Amino acid sequence: MITETAAEGRKNVLKAGTYTFAAGPKKFVLKGPFNWGAFDQFFENFTNKRLPAAFRSNLPPVRSAEHEEAAIQDMCHYSLKSALRGLGKWIFVLYYDETGCSACVEAMKVFVTVGKRVRKWTVKDIILARYPSDLNDPIDPAGTLPQPMLIAYPPDGDKLQKHIVYDGEFTEDLVVEFMKGEIRKRWKRAEL
Repeated sequence: MITETAAEGRKNVLKAGTYTFAAGPKKFVLKGPFNWGAFDQFFENFTNKRLPAAFRSNLPPVRSAEHEEAAIQDMCHYSLKSALRGLGKWIFVLYYDETGCSACVEAMKVFVTVGKRVRKWTVKDIILARYPSDLNDPIDPAGTLPQPMLIAYPPDGDKLQKHIVYDGEFTEDLVVEFMKGEIRKRWKRAEL
């Protein structure tokens, strides 16, 4: 269980070491050190055209709406499979209540499966939390919502984004799309 505040966690996770915490019957391990600022560096490199030419070639000199959408789609793909390899730390947390939510057990299975898929992309920051208090989060969906909630914490510590999961909605593809969507929002905020 993680007990530090967000600020303390941001500071502590930068230190080298291994962090283990329990989530229900399973234990999950985070290994450090992590570079919280490197994902921002990725966008700075993008602005300064220091990214691979094969990636930059998809961007026209003057972007139309169609070009921008194509670039965002490419960025989502590039971010998930390449940019997160040591460049930043996205944390996706599933909040659930085993006792009061029948959909949560299935959601947990899907989320763990997605974690295995993402791990193949070398993204090692998928974590599972049993209750929001595990992260000292003021939001308490486990106490107020009948559905599980998936929350994304961007690497720059920006405002967290949340996704309330409804029955039949929590599938692997939709979880991955949610992750891509959060990266897309971050890309737009970079004002390239």
